[in-house]
Amino acid sequence: MVEADARALPALSSTSEPITALDELLVGAGELLTCEQFAGRISTLWQDANRTFVNIGRLLNAAKARLDHGRFMQLVRQEVPFSQGVANKLMRVAAAIDSGRLPAKQLPPSYATVYELTGLAEEELAQAAAAGLVRPDVQRKEVIAFKRQLRAPVDRREEINAEIARYERRIVELREELASLA
Repeated sequence: MVEADARALPALSSTSEPITALDELLVGAGELLTCEQFAGRISTLWQDANRTFVNIGRLLNAAKARLDHGRFMQLVRQEVPFSQGVANKLMRVAAAIDSGRLPAKQLPPSYATVYELTGLAEEELAQAAAAGLVRPDVQRKEVIAFKRQLRAPVDRREEINAEIARYERRIVELREELASLA
């Protein structure tokens, strides 16, 4: 079915019509006939998208450094096609990569997943790397689960009960000592 669909892709027009985004995307798509070929092209575009997201973050960081505060906020709030929250994530990801805090070649192709890694403290990031979570195929849900596990309140009930038992034994010993003195 995929092969039949691939062959049915429209050819680019040889007229002087303006080239559309779809036309640009389909350049060379006539040669794509198998699932593997489509997967390869899609994977390449996905990697390109990831590099683009990092570069957008870099541009936002540069804009923040060079523009007056009000102009930068106007840029982020009114002139870019994404929210201020996305802008903040892109900026943080780019800064973490550019500072060397996160190794670019070991990161997944998702700014949202990389952003989750930026929220780890240095010690936590080292633990994440040791646990194998700093890798290109890590999923966002894995990083979130790791963060929850790290930051879950420790159940100290057994430890506290053991300490109470030690104090109770010590109280008994002290009462016995006091009674022997009387």
